[in-house]
Amino acid sequence: MFVAPAVVPLSAVTAGLPAATNVNFYANGALIGSSAASPYGLVWSNPPLGGFALVAVATGDGASTTSAVVNITILSNAAPTVSISTPADGAGLMAPANIGISATASDDFGISTVAF
Repeated sequence: MFVAPAVVPLSAVTAGLPAATNVNFYANGALIGSSAASPYGLVWSNPPLGGFALVAVATGDGASTTSAVVNITILSNAAPTVSISTPADGAGLMAPANIGISATASDDFGISTVAF
């Protein structure tokens, strides 16, 4: 998990393809960069928010091999949000009353508690 604005270092080891001459890095099937020299790697700066399946494809001597998938998530750095959904703003209530209060809350990392 990375928090935006993120810097994601990527590296690949070409143990199964010792004559590798290039490694392409992909996120969700889209090329995000290449490395033509060992150690193979790059830095993915400022990726968009969301989930990504990362793979590296090494090529050399007419052969290629693809890494296992590495899944990452880029989350926003926004503060959590919360709003009271019940009672409605400006609602008139008669005393004595039991007043039910409910709220809607969200955050990229999840909400564990809402206190009233």
